[in-house]
Amino acid sequence: MTVSDAIVKLLLEGGGTPHDDEHFIKVWGYAHAIGMSEGLPERVQLSLEYAAVVHDIACPSLRKETGRCDARLQEERGGAMAVEFFRGSGLPPDLVERIVFLVSHHHTYEGVSGMDWRILIEADCIANAVEQGLALPEAALMYERHFRTRTGRAVMRA
Repeated sequence: MTVSDAIVKLLLEGGGTPHDDEHFIKVWGYAHAIGMSEGLPERVQLSLEYAAVVHDIACPSLRKETGRCDARLQEERGGAMAVEFFRGSGLPPDLVERIVFLVSHHHTYEGVSGMDWRILIEADCIANAVEQGLALPEAALMYERHFRTRTGRAVMRA
């Protein structure tokens, strides 16, 4: 399964709203651009991009069950859903394991290890800031707390 295949599969089978679809496409686009600009090794770029596609995979079912999409519940449920999503994909098990880890930690901002995790957080923050129309004070706080890559910081400042 290519990243493009994963995108199409999630669009067709993910059960998300148009906002959900637009959000994951934005996050994937930012993640792709930041990762490529930062010169990530191919395997790290792949884990980043696949995780960006499915990072909010739990949101549609959570909204149906609870009426909201709580960050903690996204992390708790998203990993298992990502495992199921990639079952039979032909991706190496260690790559799927890393994708699942990233999905299960994309709202965990402490102890970030790995550029794929760092950039996934940055890409999600940029998409959220754009979608929410964050004013400068909130955007500046997000920038200081979460942005470490040269490219992510430049994009967030733009």
